[in-house]
Amino acid sequence: MGVRALRFTGMLACMIAILLSILVFLQDPGLDRDQQQLFHIVDKFDSEDFSSRPFVKVSTGSWIQRGNLPKQNTFRFGFLLSEGASRFQVRFLDCETTSFERTVHGTPDFERVTYDRVDLRTYARDIARRLAASRDDPDAWDYYMSPAEVFAPDAFCVLVARACWRRDLVAECHAIWSHMDPSKASEQLGRAFANVLCVEFSDPHLSRTQLVSRHELWLELFPSHGYSDLVRATIAQLESALAQDVNSVTTPRSQNTDESMHALVSSLRDEFHAVRGNTDSVTLPTTAKASGACASAKILKAGFAVVPALIRALDDETPSRTVSYSSRWGGGLSVKSVGDLASELLCELSGLELLGQEAWIKWWQSVSTKGERATLLALVEAENPYRALDASKRLLARWPDSVEEVIHAVSTTGDGANRAMLVGLLAETKTARVTQFLREELEQGHELRARVLAAEELLARGVRDGTGRLKAAWSEERQASDCRSELAKFLLISGDLEAVRLVTKAAQEQRGVARETMIAKLKSATLDQVLTHASATERTAIEHEIERALIQLLEDRTVERGCLSGFDWRDQSVSWWEPRTCDYVSCALGSLWPERFDFDPSAPSGHRDRARLIMKNVWRKSCGLTPLAVQAPLTKVSHHNIVHACEMTSDFGPLGGELLERRRRIERQRLDADAVVGLLVAASKSLPDGKGDVLLTMERAGDSTGIYMAWRLSKPDDSAWGIEVTIISNGAVDSPSVGGAVESCFDDASHFVDVRRALSKALAAPANQSFEVRLHLRRR
Repeated sequence: MGVRALRFTGMLACMIAILLSILVFLQDPGLDRDQQQLFHIVDKFDSEDFSSRPFVKVSTGSWIQRGNLPKQNTFRFGFLLSEGASRFQVRFLDCETTSFERTVHGTPDFERVTYDRVDLRTYARDIARRLAASRDDPDAWDYYMSPAEVFAPDAFCVLVARACWRRDLVAECHAIWSHMDPSKASEQLGRAFANVLCVEFSDPHLSRTQLVSRHELWLELFPSHGYSDLVRATIAQLESALAQDVNSVTTPRSQNTDESMHALVSSLRDEFHAVRGNTDSVTLPTTAKASGACASAKILKAGFAVVPALIRALDDETPSRTVSYSSRWGGGLSVKSVGDLASELLCELSGLELLGQEAWIKWWQSVSTKGERATLLALVEAENPYRALDASKRLLARWPDSVEEVIHAVSTTGDGANRAMLVGLLAETKTARVTQFLREELEQGHELRARVLAAEELLARGVRDGTGRLKAAWSEERQASDCRSELAKFLLISGDLEAVRLVTKAAQEQRGVARETMIAKLKSATLDQVLTHASATERTAIEHEIERALIQLLEDRTVERGCLSGFDWRDQSVSWWEPRTCDYVSCALGSLWPERFDFDPSAPSGHRDRARLIMKNVWRKSCGLTPLAVQAPLTKVSHHNIVHACEMTSDFGPLGGELLERRRRIERQRLDADAVVGLLVAASKSLPDGKGDVLLTMERAGDSTGIYMAWRLSKPDDSAWGIEVTIISNGAVDSPSVGGAVESCFDDASHFVDVRRALSKALAAPANQSFEVRLHLRRR
């Protein structure tokens, strides 16, 4: 069948679907004009009716983790199409059909793949409530486009309302619609279906002719949408590819190598790879994952013979059938062009990452005249550190005997980053010559980072020569430098007591590189990792020195302003907003000596402070010192939002009367947002000359012990005026805008609408959920 006949058949099928959908609407006079229009659009784009199928909730097995909370499965809703002994197929509400394989009994809940039948009526009511809440609070429906969620909230609600209408759930359909903005829903629907068109490129069951028909249908439905120019351009590219398909059939295959290579590269337009994952960039799977029959695999097998054709194809904008997803800027899908795939394959064949056709032409000219080995060596000796590293990897992989050439390149390079990376790469070769080179670099090298790398690799080989030289380097490097952190890390794990003391002494004397590096290195380490190079005679002394230093650093309560910290600790994920140094130190103690120091990093800061004092007493007891007083465990209160303590401190002397009276009224009472804002305004008014900072920290542990509040009034610094609110509730960070509060209005509670809303949201969380609030008001 010809291209024109196929397109005519597709258009005829679309016209039949349109007529059927019109008949449906003529029989459903209960729909208003906007509903009819949007339902009509959906029916034209997705004409199949699954309303008689069971409605199910699918556990996808694709888990997420928020902050310090446990891993959680993700769920999608749709209609069950079929099921067998181990597999089932679902048509999701967003028009995607997916097959799943059930997981076996005993699979952790967050990884389970199965389905449960649910009531569409109940689900639709929940959707209506969620949509209504999002109108007042956008965070009630937090949406970020991903391959598994291409429909924004309003567009998705059109699909749910349509499903309800088809099942005669009229009340639920109208309940959803009552909270919708039809114009917004129409715009989102056009964008969502454009995403669907993009994903359809990776479906091998759809021909290019069918893709053209789908794009033309989209233009018919959304002629003035913001994406219409892009869709028209895609149609033109597809029609050009169709013309190439016709020519490739009618033109006899040439025996000329150059032409056959060109044909092979052109066949990348048929490269099928479905969009995968939720990563920054989904790229073409090449050597490891590509099928032996696909174009990319054939190109890789052909090797350098196909390079000229790949270089010529770099500007080929013909769309392939490979879809890419990027999580940047709200998430986006795109179809890789033949040029995109050609660029990736050139990188795979060469082992390099060059940009632009000119760079690849220059590289190929060099390879053609001098050979690949000489070309790589020239890149190794160049001043571009990243290109030199790639070239060195390729050189050593293809020609293992080129170690001497890379060593020579290290000795001649003047770029510090280049030198350090090349030393690290050479160290992967475990030969006597490389060990000799590492000794030479340690003794004679002029770049400290490279010397530290050499010492680390020698230590791993059982050669301890580097420790003495680097101890001297530590004393010489008085000022902080880019490589001082690497030097501190080496000295800490060197197994040399004197070297360890150099770092711990510097860490205790002042904040700086030594303290930051020591804490970063130890916060998730085990004792065996730290002492792996220590001799039996020095092991105990080094352990005691590190423990003593960490105990003293528990006093450092410095906050990393504006920082979100996440790291792995004792088989769990730790996430803090604006962490304190003492929290990191507590993690280090709990990681190095878990049997002695009990610490829960997911607890609110007040609980962590109590644990910090207990850890101090554990150490003091081991040293025969008098224990410090520790606050008794908090008792349960009658309501989870009762304030069990409200502490206030001031750098300006005694607190004002109104401030103390408001504090008295809050303590031991059930808290609400108005009371907090009232106290905030009173604190703002009490600042001398109207200048200074008001800092509120408020936390609830989720264990029925109520709320702990701490207020601090402090003198102004060099920062600008303003107000910041940060709330961590159930592991999620919320930093709401407070645009209505300008400095001249800080004495008026009516201007804190956004602050009140954010506080009310935190206080409304279930009793078993913890939250922390940090509210910082600055008057200048």
